[in-house]
Order: sequence, then C-alpha cells, then structure tokens
Amino acid sequence: MRYQVRYVRDIKSWAVVDTKVGDRVIQLHDEKNGAHDAAWREEERWYKCSPAQGGEAA
Repeated sequence: MRYQVRYVRDIKSWAVVDTKVGDRVIQLHDEKNGAHDAAWREEERWYKCSPAQGGEAA
C-alpha cells in the first residue's frame, strides 16, 4: 500500500504518509480511524488516476 498511517508523538496526531515520495506527510488527523479512511481514499484516488501497468486494463 502506497499510503500508510503513522502516529507522530511530538504533535500527538495521526499522519497519512506517501511512502513512494520519501515518506511525505500529506494529511494529519486527530483520530486513527479518520487517518485510515483518508489513506484508503488516497490509495483509491491514486489507482484511478494512474495508467494500468503494462498498458492493458484489467
């Protein structure tokens, strides 16, 4: 999975991290469930916007 959720103790927030771009933080959330939902939405958005591998659709 490209997008992961991590807890950042220094700021007491859940971060949605893009692991393919050097662990770039793209969102912060107060609750773990909200961060997981956001990571899932980003993952779905990325797959819909990216061309299929090998030039063929599934």
